[in-house]
Amino acid sequence: MLVLAPLAGCAALYPREIGLSEAELLSALASRFPAEQRVMQIFDLKLARPRLKLLPADNRVAIALDLGLQDTVLRRQMDGGLGFTTGLRYDAGRQSVVLTGVRADSASIDGLPRVLAGTVNQWGGWLAEQLLEGAVVRKVSDDELRQVRSRGLHPGAIRVTDRGVALALEEEASAR
Repeated sequence: MLVLAPLAGCAALYPREIGLSEAELLSALASRFPAEQRVMQIFDLKLARPRLKLLPADNRVAIALDLGLQDTVLRRQMDGGLGFTTGLRYDAGRQSVVLTGVRADSASIDGLPRVLAGTVNQWGGWLAEQLLEGAVVRKVSDDELRQVRSRGLHPGAIRVTDRGVALALEEEASAR
């Protein structure tokens, strides 16, 4: 659902940003999980149940995922978690808000022998980064883009707020 925030005064008729709520952002991320990958032909790695926290001071979003690891030989299940942060940017070619600069921050797996923990954590981080980097979290429709451009605006900078994400609608260079 499109959420527009108006400017003050006479410009109130023309919204200057497109909003994406925290719930919409989480829903877009959740559609990518669960995800699975075999690691070193010994473990089946599963990432599931994304949770997010908005980090307005850093203009980033923190994402936490449940991590499940099954030993394919002994069929032993181990559980843990992965944590990431990501920025957002507008990709004009895809007309979309996408995740960018995805960084793994933390990883833990209960009961995993220390000698394997580093390797499995690297694979889990790699898998999540592959799934999340460039992931579309909001597509700007052709109709929305036409409306924005008809007012001499274009999608620009993205700001993480305490309620969600705001995509600024900036003046076209020729309109200044």
